[in-house]
Amino acid sequence: MITVRPMVSQDREVLYEVLQKTGVFSVQAINLAMELVDAYLFNAGQEEYRVVVGEAEQGEAVVFACYGPVAGTEGTWRLHFLVVTPAHQHHGTGTEMLTWLEARMRGEGARLVIIEITSEAKYAAFTRFFTERAYKQAGRIRNYFCSGEDMLFYIKHFNPPVD
Repeated sequence: MITVRPMVSQDREVLYEVLQKTGVFSVQAINLAMELVDAYLFNAGQEEYRVVVGEAEQGEAVVFACYGPVAGTEGTWRLHFLVVTPAHQHHGTGTEMLTWLEARMRGEGARLVIIEITSEAKYAAFTRFFTERAYKQAGRIRNYFCSGEDMLFYIKHFNPPVD
């Protein structure tokens, strides 16, 4: 069971270490995650990025997530990242945080969540994680990140879309 709270500046280095220790994230992905965290921590009043930390019963930070509404839309939100410490992976921690995030987004009027994931093979566990939780691949931009590495778009509707 985790307790979710807003990220504070003291969590920044812990997240950085977790991103490195997973062995999955590229330097570019880590740098982007840290840019989002810095925008959240150091730009009071910004609404695009919200960063939360899930703590285990002992108070240890075990899962981090960044999410927020997409500017210029009605009810479209983006999940920028969800990362679990290696020691807590495959124990339901990511699912618990995702459930918390979805409830929070719904409570703030979200109708659609978008997740962008690279097609690189080492990210297959991420796509499987979200697919198993009712996210559907809605698009692909070929060669987005570099030649042979596509951007995959996964979405989940909270309310049936109106066509």
